[in-house]
Amino acid sequence: MKIIILAATGRVADKLIPKLVDDNSLTLFGHNVTERLKQYAGQAKLVDGDLTDEAAVRAAAEGQELAVLNYMAGSTVARHVVNALTGTSCKRLVVTTGHCSDDESLGGKIFADSSLDTTCIYLPWIRDNSGKDGYEVVADDLQQEDASQVSHEGVARYIADLVKEPGRDLNAEISLKEA
Repeated sequence: MKIIILAATGRVADKLIPKLVDDNSLTLFGHNVTERLKQYAGQAKLVDGDLTDEAAVRAAAEGQELAVLNYMAGSTVARHVVNALTGTSCKRLVVTTGHCSDDESLGGKIFADSSLDTTCIYLPWIRDNSGKDGYEVVADDLQQEDASQVSHEGVARYIADLVKEPGRDLNAEISLKEA
């Protein structure tokens, strides 16, 4: 599958890229990607760019089948990413976001209400826990999020599982908790 990972230098992407790089065609997009992710230079296309630069995002996303946005996007970034992807060949978006602020919640709504086939993953408490990659998909529920947590590894595993089952959780707003 042809996949672009936006904000590819983030913590979830750090766990996700190794799960996808061997079996997929990856484009890694973000700030200083050519320097920060140079270990993938022969295995993935590296593109330095900013999420608010719609022309750059659009150019990098053209020809892709799936976009993964590894960023707690507020409304401004959400609008730019949706505008950039709309009209490209990339119609499927998996985005990690949150409810930490009203603007993040609005960003999630912008993604969910777009014409893209979106899976919005609202992250509860997310933490490092090397080796612990279990997750359980639950309905997006602010009350439940307050009491749950998931590891970066668990989120990466869920996204890698979505790549294997592209129709899973399509046009869904979900949360994850550790299993």
